[in-house]
Amino acid sequence: MRRKELFVALSVLVLVVSAFGVQQARTTPMARTVAVGQLPTSIAVDNHTGRAFVVNAADTTVSVLDLGNGAVLRVVKVGLGATSVAVDEATQRVFVLNSGDRSISVLDSRSGDLLHTVAAGGSPEHAIVAPLLNRVYVISAQDALLDVLDGRSGAVLHSLQLEDAPTAIAVDERTKHLYLLDRQGLHILNAENGAPLSRQAVGFYPLALAVDQQRGRVFVINGGDGSVSILDSRSGALLRTTVVGIHPVAAAIDESTGHVFIVDGAGNVGAVLPGSVHMLDAVTGRLLATTRLTGNPDGLVVDERSSHVFVDVGDTIAMLDAQTGAVIRAFAVAGVRIAYDAMAVDTSTGHVLVINTFNPNPIAAEPPLIQWARHWLPWLPRPIPSNNGSVTILNVG
Repeated sequence: MRRKELFVALSVLVLVVSAFGVQQARTTPMARTVAVGQLPTSIAVDNHTGRAFVVNAADTTVSVLDLGNGAVLRVVKVGLGATSVAVDEATQRVFVLNSGDRSISVLDSRSGDLLHTVAAGGSPEHAIVAPLLNRVYVISAQDALLDVLDGRSGAVLHSLQLEDAPTAIAVDERTKHLYLLDRQGLHILNAENGAPLSRQAVGFYPLALAVDQQRGRVFVINGGDGSVSILDSRSGALLRTTVVGIHPVAAAIDESTGHVFIVDGAGNVGAVLPGSVHMLDAVTGRLLATTRLTGNPDGLVVDERSSHVFVDVGDTIAMLDAQTGAVIRAFAVAGVRIAYDAMAVDTSTGHVLVINTFNPNPIAAEPPLIQWARHWLPWLPRPIPSNNGSVTILNVG
């Protein structure tokens, strides 16, 4: 075959392979994996600025990602023992909790610049944001402490000593109530200053919280007795207790459908049972559906824009229909996650971001044409594997 004919044939083949790749991209979710720092543990998204923030615990850094293309824009040095991150989209501030040196790093969510570092009252472990109240709430289980921060400056406005180690925290900005869990039950506080208002007994070993502000309900996940305590968000009165499984560990609410989703990690306590996701009616607390999953699920996020629920099942992410609770499909992911806040949804692009905490070879997925070229031309240079963790970005539509 003459050189010109060979060139034409190869050109046609490239066009065919490229068209096949485009068709595949339209019918299947395109995933790519981006290397970040070592031991990533937490991720948060700012949909307004188009940025994602990944805490790399071993590096004491934060990787700033562009949500449009997944590129790492910069790496920011933060405090010792950085473990968790929260974003306030209203003030464009990022709060990184540094449990090692008892501080909070405040970043600009657009540029990623470190603005300042605030001394925390204890060793901060988890934070939630209330943008309408301009507040950030930080708990420390080790010190049994609650810090109430200003949402823009990060300054500690109130530091409250608690009776017991807190396990979870949530806020209802409509009622201006802050809900805090410990072994004694559910504590209701004033969300503006943290002043205690009342206490409500719930089930055995409460460990997770979810609030439906639209319907005025608080859901307490009781890991010890497999139940959910449902309370009125204004009065704190216990309305109903629903048994959901063996070991519920996490919950999320889709306010658009009025459904509550609860992850039951039955296998995590030695039971020879598959994990499951239970769907409840947010008003009545009635169990609507139970979906069995292969493996032991231990975390979930909701995308209200698409009415999808994404559940972490170890080596896969299961996508559920928020209307029915049924599994639509599952996506393979490369690594292992060690925290409940290892997933985030970018509602502006429809992407789901998943942290791979332990992933020795985070190499980005390549286009079909490049894969074809490597198959026939094995001498082409290949990406160099990394010992870092990674973030898998799923384009689920």
